[in-house]
Amino acid sequence: MNRVFLFGKLSFDPNKLQTRTNNIGASFSLACIDSSGFNDSKSYIRITAWGKVASFVLTLKPGDSVFVEGRLSTYKMNNRSDDPNSKATYALQVIADKVYRPDEENSLEQPVDKATVIDSPFLAAKTNATENELAQAFPISLDDEDDDINPILNNDSQLEEESDDE
Repeated sequence: MNRVFLFGKLSFDPNKLQTRTNNIGASFSLACIDSSGFNDSKSYIRITAWGKVASFVLTLKPGDSVFVEGRLSTYKMNNRSDDPNSKATYALQVIADKVYRPDEENSLEQPVDKATVIDSPFLAAKTNATENELAQAFPISLDDEDDDINPILNNDSQLEEESDDE
């Protein structure tokens, strides 16, 4: 199972993305504090959202607290094209399925049917879920929307600088 649950604050304004087929997306960095209790370090996690979730994310500002539910995905980072020895590198990101504002009652962009959420740390687990309920709770996306992102992200260098500070 590939599910990620994160809570943190936006590091900077979200970047607006648009595919060749005019699908709207948003990419942002989420500053998450280590909750293990061993240290107070921060992790800056790159998150990408599409569709209605992206439209909601684009209204957020740096410092806003959000809860993100999504899945891990890899993306290709193109290195300098003028360097013949440069090789492409790959990095992890979270593809957000849902984004919540915990301080606003109606901020959920895509409503959750609590009867179908069976693997949440906030709800009691349902032990006899049907295949249909599992498919609704954990949809598999077969589209390749994030493979043809048009603009280059403006704040990637800012994200790297923030990560180096800690």
